[in-house]
Amino acid sequence: MKIYGVFDTVKGCYAPPFVARNDADATRMFMMDCKKLPFINDLRLRCLCDIDLDNEFSPLPCGVGSYEVPIDLGEEK
Repeated sequence: MKIYGVFDTVKGCYAPPFVARNDADATRMFMMDCKKLPFINDLRLRCLCDIDLDNEFSPLPCGVGSYEVPIDLGEEK
């Protein structure tokens, strides 16, 4: 499992984080929630950290290895 956050580049802050299994799952959740927002190009989906479910839910250090998840905003076919 991973913790993701949506960063608003205009406001300069994150929306409340959410948990997803992987980048594909997080991308789908992001697109379902944000696709129709007029300011979607201002938002960045970022993976903040991993959660090790086999080790008493102990998260790895946040910020270490965080990365932006690429989002294709092209028209759906």
